[in-house]
Amino acid sequence: MRIIDILDQEEMKEFESPPIFSYQQRKVFFEVPGWLKIKLQGLASPVNDVGLVLQSGYFKSSGRFFRLGTFHEHDIAYVCRMLKVNREKMDLSSYSSSSLARHRDLILCELGFHKFTGLHKSLVLQEANHLSTKQFSPGSIFRSLCDFIRSQSIEVPSYNALAVIITQSLRNLEKVLLQTIDTQLNEHQKTALDGLFDKLPDELLGRNTYKISRYKTLQELMKLSAIRENMGKLKDLKVLYHLLADLIAKKLFKLFFGLVF
Repeated sequence: MRIIDILDQEEMKEFESPPIFSYQQRKVFFEVPGWLKIKLQGLASPVNDVGLVLQSGYFKSSGRFFRLGTFHEHDIAYVCRMLKVNREKMDLSSYSSSSLARHRDLILCELGFHKFTGLHKSLVLQEANHLSTKQFSPGSIFRSLCDFIRSQSIEVPSYNALAVIITQSLRNLEKVLLQTIDTQLNEHQKTALDGLFDKLPDELLGRNTYKISRYKTLQELMKLSAIRENMGKLKDLKVLYHLLADLIAKKLFKLFFGLVF
């Protein structure tokens, strides 16, 4: 299954990178609460101390975790000073994957969040299916889904994980919609709808365009020719409306025309 391109490269890079903090924001998000102070006392490695505080701060800000290699140097230096760790002698690359994963579980537990797995992942998929029926663009679904995930106290997953879910929900919607249209439409209605995708010459653009695209806009001119053209479009749409009135009443074409336009 080909994954839909939802964000451009720059947006993807921003999403997969930790937030960029001001000095004041660092003081807020990297503040060490009581539960974290207790955990830090039990850690024998300065690397683990710094790694845990960084992950906790990034999660409190964004609701998600990030790859170790994306941590910002200014944040690392700030946390090192705060914990009285020598930055020059502290190699964050030695922060083991097992410690990183264990600390993530700890942060989720202490902050009352759930892992993006099992039932919670299924809940997100259900919301994606719901959003896909609302005629939202993939980008809008993506942003709304992130908001929903945080509102449910679930960790926000990677871009790729969300893109797979959104692609799946849109493909499922398309499949159901096409099956429904195929069973609900008679041959006359199918012919009328097929005609919307006929290619006609466009003198203004100098190329052929789909007939349906001509109904997207009306001429905003007072010329008689423009008025006649607008009236012709409206008459065509009126005929099509009456032909499909029973299906429109079932809200079937609310989805169909939302996807087309």
